[in-house]
Amino acid sequence: MIENLLLFLSGGVLGLLLALVCLKVLTVEDYLRVAQVGGVTLDLRVFAFATIVSILTGLLFGLIPALKASQLNFNDTLKGRGRDAMDSRHRTGTRGLLVSLEIAFSLVLLTGAGLMIGSLVKLLGISLGFNPENVVTMRLSLPEARYPLRQTATFYNQLQDRVRGLPGVQAVAIVNQLPMSEVTANSSFEVEGRPSGTDINVADTKIISPDYFRVLGISLMHGRDLNEEDANLPAASLIVNQTFAHKVWPGIDPIGKRIRLRSDAPWLSVIGVAADIKNHGSNTSTKAEMYFLLTDQPFGIWTDLRSMTLVVRTASGPSQIVGAIRGQLKELDPELPIYQVSTLEEMVSSSVSQTRFPAITLSLFAAAALILAAIGVYGVLAYTVAQSRHEIGVRMVLGAQQSQILGFFLCQGVRWAVFGGGAGLTGALMLVHFMRSTLFQIGRYDPRVFLAVAAVFSVVVLMACFIPALRATRVNPIVALRSE
Repeated sequence: MIENLLLFLSGGVLGLLLALVCLKVLTVEDYLRVAQVGGVTLDLRVFAFATIVSILTGLLFGLIPALKASQLNFNDTLKGRGRDAMDSRHRTGTRGLLVSLEIAFSLVLLTGAGLMIGSLVKLLGISLGFNPENVVTMRLSLPEARYPLRQTATFYNQLQDRVRGLPGVQAVAIVNQLPMSEVTANSSFEVEGRPSGTDINVADTKIISPDYFRVLGISLMHGRDLNEEDANLPAASLIVNQTFAHKVWPGIDPIGKRIRLRSDAPWLSVIGVAADIKNHGSNTSTKAEMYFLLTDQPFGIWTDLRSMTLVVRTASGPSQIVGAIRGQLKELDPELPIYQVSTLEEMVSSSVSQTRFPAITLSLFAAAALILAAIGVYGVLAYTVAQSRHEIGVRMVLGAQQSQILGFFLCQGVRWAVFGGGAGLTGALMLVHFMRSTLFQIGRYDPRVFLAVAAVFSVVVLMACFIPALRATRVNPIVALRSE
């Protein structure tokens, strides 16, 4: 019992040290953006839990063999002279059962990790509809007391002109709702030629400056862009995305069609159709969107124009220009702060963190479980070979071939793998039923994932079985018989 407790406590200490090393990797913000999901730390409660688990497992798994060892019949033991038949089930049954359970749990984790990785690959392969490279963003909020609503556009235009003149700046824009951000804005609207109240039409509302599509690299599929000339005219134009056009005017050219945001507001004509973008995340369906030009003239929109986001595309190193932008803002208004400063690539990375973080951590757990299962198979089979050296020698003296000895021990390991694999497959099929909400564009019973898991699992287990089985074929029968 003392030997087992020391062994398990040593394992617990090594496990905690390994956990500390892993946390150094997992909490690197540029790698997993864990800060967006919630911090991961080790504290006294975790340490106490690990210590208690180590002691309890040491007691539990040390007690059973200790009781067996203390209740041996010494007459039978001396008569057997320490020999153990190769096919003795009472010796290997318990060990084989534990190894099979270990294999089953590792297979369940491996299947879950495979599905999560498949979802992550699908998620990362989704086209965002915009180019997040070399784009820096920052949020501005104008105080109502100093900035009347009709003067907000003038201030933002002045700021854009100043930032546009900085070295390395390629394009500058203003928007109220940035892709992948937590800011949302939507408005209901009426469609010309349709009775009011017959349909409930709602779309995301984006207030933009003329260079917005250029800054984000959003394609204009049809029509023309909003420009400076539109800003000098009463608000009369808007751009819609493809989803909006297909939803409101299916099969009809939307250019020239008109909508209004409320009954007393002016009619607005569609002058262009923009490509769909993943505005609310890669795993969220694209919604209908309306793009309006930022002006000082209200036209029935409910969005607060005092809270906007400055978007700047640079030639390289977008974060390096933040200081220069702060300087230009300070010259315009020293008391106006900027916040939520981030690159667009960081925001895109954060949007997939809810899938990436569990996928990577589950993969680490699955890999650890698979390694432990392989070690278990190897350890038990190697112990069985060591205990059966005398009988191996007898069989070889009586004419048994090395291939027969190899096949016997391989079959023993394969039996454990088949039993544990069957139980693990059953558990995996039950697990994926609860993973529906976490999977993206991948079936719960995707055959490619299950085949890949089975292939990896088979290779690892066969390698773990082959080494001790090969060692059994190299037993010198003369040495084995003399040692007994």
